[in-house]
Amino acid sequence: MQIFATLKGLQDKIDECVSQVNRLKKLLIQEAKEFCGEVFNSDDVHTSPSMIMELIKEADDLKKRRSSILSLSDEKVNFGQFNVTVNGKIKILSIEELLKVA
Repeated sequence: MQIFATLKGLQDKIDECVSQVNRLKKLLIQEAKEFCGEVFNSDDVHTSPSMIMELIKEADDLKKRRSSILSLSDEKVNFGQFNVTVNGKIKILSIEELLKVA
């Protein structure tokens, strides 16, 4: 009976971790899409040094959060793909490519 309780506890922790990874992944994807809009789809030219620094900080934060999510799971985490417009052409980027370009 003790073994069953231990296994049940471990399964509950695994389920909780999977749920947390999915929740954090969803939030990161949403914020990465907003970031794409700010960087690639904006009609404004970001020439202000403070605006550029803010975007760099935001990209660094997204990178750290992505790494944190990946460290929570042994499974491969799929963040999907992002459509961005670069020089008038639509490109499809993974989150890794997006954060490398930004």
